[in-house]
Amino acid sequence: PFLIAMLTALLAFRRDWQTFMLLVGLILNVVLNKVLKSTFREPRPSGSCALEYSGSLLSSGSGGAEEYGMPSNHAQFVAFFAAFLSLFLLRRTTGAPLAERLLLSAGLCGGAGLVAYARVYLGYHSASQVAAGVTVGATAGAVWFLAYAAPRGWFGLERAGKAAAAHPFAKVLKLRDTSACANMVTFEHAAYAAQAAY
Repeated sequence: PFLIAMLTALLAFRRDWQTFMLLVGLILNVVLNKVLKSTFREPRPSGSCALEYSGSLLSSGSGGAEEYGMPSNHAQFVAFFAAFLSLFLLRRTTGAPLAERLLLSAGLCGGAGLVAYARVYLGYHSASQVAAGVTVGATAGAVWFLAYAAPRGWFGLERAGKAAAAHPFAKVLKLRDTSACANMVTFEHAAYAAQAAY
C-alpha cells in the first residue's frame, strides 16, 4: 500500500507515462496475487500472527483472501517492483554510468530479498510461499517491462504513451512521455539550470 500511495503521489506530481505504467503494473500484480491466493487456498503457517488476525476478521464476517499464504503478497509485490525497476535502470537509463545502475539494481534486489526473508523469519509465510511470491512477482515484473519497453512493444504500451502525450487533452493535464530521456535526473538538472540562467 505504501509504494502504491507513493507512486500515486509521484504520478500526480510528475504526470509522466512511465510512472503510470509502473503503477498500473503494480496494481495488476496485486490483482494477480489475490487470484492466485483464492485459487491455491493454501493456509499460512500455523501460529502465524496474520492467520490469527484474519481469523478474527473471519469470525466477524469481514475476512478475505488474507488468511491464505500462497503466494506471499509482500514477496510478490517487492519482487515485481525490483524486477521492473532493475530492468528499467539497466536497459533504459543509459545516460547514467553502468556501475551506478548496477549498484541501484543490486540495492533494489537486496531490499526485496530482505522483505522476503522477513516474511519467513517472522512466521507470516512458509519458505515455499515466499519463494512462489518472489518467482511470480519477478516474472510478472519482467513481462510487464517487456510489454512496455520491448523494441517493438508487445502491447504498444510505450507507443500508447507517446500518442497520449501528443493528444490535445494531455496538454491541458500536463501529461508527458519521458521515454526519450536516457537520464531524467541529468535532463531535468540541465533544464532547470537553463531556466534559472534565463
